Amino acid sequence: METIDELQAFISTATRDNVRGRLLYRGEARAIIRREGELPAGAPQFAETLDTDLSEYGFSLLRASLALREQGADTGVWRPGFLKAGNAFEALVRNGSPETLQRGFWRVMGAASYHLAGYSAMAYSLISQREE
Repeated sequence: METIDELQAFISTATRDNVRGRLLYRGEARAIIRREGELPAGAPQFAETLDTDLSEYGFSLLRASLALREQGADTGVWRPGFLKAGNAFEALVRNGSPETLQRGFWRVMGAASYHLAGYSAMAYSLISQREE
């Protein structure tokens, strides 16, 4: 079991803007420009591992934030962890391919992360998206 200090250090480091080569920004940029999982002609090239990187990042922050919350740590530390986890899962879902099997699971994980962070409107928005 990790200590509160170790978990806080992990979340503090993992929620910085420049973490993992600006992973969240790359995920959000791809989500904005793609349509049904496809990038338009002339779009920038994104790493083939972007989905894996985003999901691993989201799950690691979700796990650490849950552990901190359970241990009664300060909300100022675990809340940003939940928010960034929600951002990662949303980047996986938004404008993604309807055929992606994990899409529903990622949507629920993102909505749960947003809800735990206290962003109920964002949770509702993500969970209530309808597929065309």
